Amino acid sequence: MGIFSYFRQRRANREILDRLYGAVMAAARAEPLYRDYRVPDTFEGRFESFALHASLVAKRLNSLPSPAPDLARDFVDRIFSEFDGMLREMGVGDLGVPKRIKQMAAAFLGRAGAYVDALQSEDRAVLKSVLVRNIYASKPLSDAAVEGLIAYVTQFSKTLDQTSFEIFTSENIAQALMINAEKD
Repeated sequence: MGIFSYFRQRRANREILDRLYGAVMAAARAEPLYRDYRVPDTFEGRFESFALHASLVAKRLNSLPSPAPDLARDFVDRIFSEFDGMLREMGVGDLGVPKRIKQMAAAFLGRAGAYVDALQSEDRAVLKSVLVRNIYASKPLSDAAVEGLIAYVTQFSKTLDQTSFEIFTSENIAQALMINAEKD
């Protein structure tokens, strides 16, 4: 591979990651999540919504044949890069950023594992417990909101399970994720 093709490939990969990250962020910020399912519209609530959506996207990418797991790894790396930038914008000093990133990474990866395990168990009570603990900080506002979020997450995961690698890398990824977010 020549030097120019290497840089073209890196730029193409960066564009794919930018679109994918933006699409996941948009899905995590979709109005019905906050209006209908009562996801707290706070820094923590937005983090939890993003962690939920990003972990389900990474789960799907990791289940597809190569090179999808590579994209999943790059996507998670991009997430942590964004966390780093966000902390610096919030005024966290250079010495504090690595410690905070480590905490955020542990929180993100822990939640990702819990969501994947809950969905794989196919036990609604397990998914409910994980969502109440993480999304609602153990203080759900109503059973209707929680039940709605369970249905949304289940459908979002099923939709992702039908999503091809080509869609994840296409310019249509935002529409594919948002169509699902706006269904209810």
